[in-house]
Amino acid sequence: MPRKPEILPPETRPVRIGPFPVPSFTKTILRWGAILAFLGWAGWSLQNFFQLRGIVNVFASRINLAFMCIAVFAAFWLGTAQSERRVAWRVSVAVIMILAAFALDWWAPKPSVAPPSPPAKSAVAVPELGGELGAHVLESKTFGTVVLLNGIITNRTGPATSLLGWKLRVLMPNGSLIEGQPLAAEESNVDISIPEKTYKLALHPEDYGPTVTQRQIPGGNTSGGFWFWGTIKLRSEELVTGNVQAELEFSDVLTGNKHFLHALIPESKAHSSTIHAQVEYPTMEDIAVSTHNPLIPALRVGEKPVVPIGFENASAITVKSPADAGIVRLVSRNRHATAFGDHRSELESEFNPPGGDIPPHSDTLGWHSYEGPILSSKDIGNLIEGVVDLCGFGAVRWGDDTGRYETYFAQCLMVEKDHRSFSWHMLRENNTERRIQ
Repeated sequence: MPRKPEILPPETRPVRIGPFPVPSFTKTILRWGAILAFLGWAGWSLQNFFQLRGIVNVFASRINLAFMCIAVFAAFWLGTAQSERRVAWRVSVAVIMILAAFALDWWAPKPSVAPPSPPAKSAVAVPELGGELGAHVLESKTFGTVVLLNGIITNRTGPATSLLGWKLRVLMPNGSLIEGQPLAAEESNVDISIPEKTYKLALHPEDYGPTVTQRQIPGGNTSGGFWFWGTIKLRSEELVTGNVQAELEFSDVLTGNKHFLHALIPESKAHSSTIHAQVEYPTMEDIAVSTHNPLIPALRVGEKPVVPIGFENASAITVKSPADAGIVRLVSRNRHATAFGDHRSELESEFNPPGGDIPPHSDTLGWHSYEGPILSSKDIGNLIEGVVDLCGFGAVRWGDDTGRYETYFAQCLMVEKDHRSFSWHMLRENNTERRIQ
């Protein structure tokens, strides 16, 4: 009797995840666990997205938005693993997630961040300088016509500052400005008699304006009394008419700004004595321009420095038969006060023959060049160190209808504080006039 076939149940094969066989039920649990993990990651990224927008970090919030989209897509990928239309579902969800991400980024408010305001410019305090100034005109017995200024300088507001760049000039009634040549302070006190006054001004070296204002003037304080002077290439009678102003210029170190003080030169009849011609030695700057020579002579070892020395008629009266002499010497810095007197006798043998008359206010410059001593390397070193100076001494004898006179030249080439540059300085005998007949 034939046997009936036995019907067996389908064989259950384990599901494999990679090389590991797992039951089908376990695989389902793992898939849904992964889906929940991805959705949790998506929720955490969405929370970070809104938080980062709140602290104005748009770039970091967009990174979290991208992670959220990836997590949602991964969860949907796993969820559609058993679907026959899983490819269509996955493409559709990918497109929807991308569009939703852009829409969410657009919708989420982006805090408006005001551009940082530039730092407020702090008002830089600058010195406001003023003061009081007096002016006097002195006869040319030592330096020619001299304008003497005295007064105080006040730093009304602003930080403390010192002053430099002192200059002097006079403003004539016709509007022209006449530059003055500042004079250095004397080494000792000088008593100056003021015309038509019963007192004298005592000029102390420590009160010389540029010296006083080397010290800083604090805000709300004054410099204390000072004096300053310079020569003016005009006759004193032209300055004391009562309508001529003296102008003092200086700069403050803090800002470099220029400041000015003015004073009316008082009218005076003290200069009404007999007027005679006036011979004057110009500044070395003017002499260099007129003679086409360098302002600073060549200082070379083994050579003699050459210095032009010239004079002119600075008056409205004819100068008759001028004869000049000059020498150039090395002088110790500490002997300036007596240097001219020490070398005065050497000029007697150096006078040139008299020249022709010089008409009033002539542009003619009578001049000669004079050689100094042969310079050694030691001499050059001493000049650079300021131990000695190259000094020119001269005299011109001349006459007019009132008599014969002698005018002296005394200027020294001195090294500046930088020990590299040189400039000319007048000694007190410069443009001193003496009657000889």
